[in-house]
Amino acid sequence: MSGASDTRVVTVQEIQVLAGREAEFVARFRDLDIFGAVAAAAGDELEDAIVLQAGDRFRVVTTWASRAGIEAWLESDARVWVFRELGPFYAEEPHADEFSICETYQAREVA
Repeated sequence: MSGASDTRVVTVQEIQVLAGREAEFVARFRDLDIFGAVAAAAGDELEDAIVLQAGDRFRVVTTWASRAGIEAWLESDARVWVFRELGPFYAEEPHADEFSICETYQAREVA
């Protein structure tokens, strides 16, 4: 991940959860309002977020207004808190990739 940019950015975080603890992980993620904590720590630069699941594999896909929001999140105390709270569920260290948005398509207007 390189220097700050004014362009929107998408991150995809891969999380492998310990087998049999998937439902507990999802409930804990929701109960802790993880996305609310991320948005607050990132100065409301977090635009959109979704969690995807396939068995014990999860993907957290986030859209950011700019790289500055990601940097604020990475440097925050809230990030340390999230890893402390969710870390016991991880089968391995999560990995994230960052992408610039090249093209978008919206089939219908969202209300």
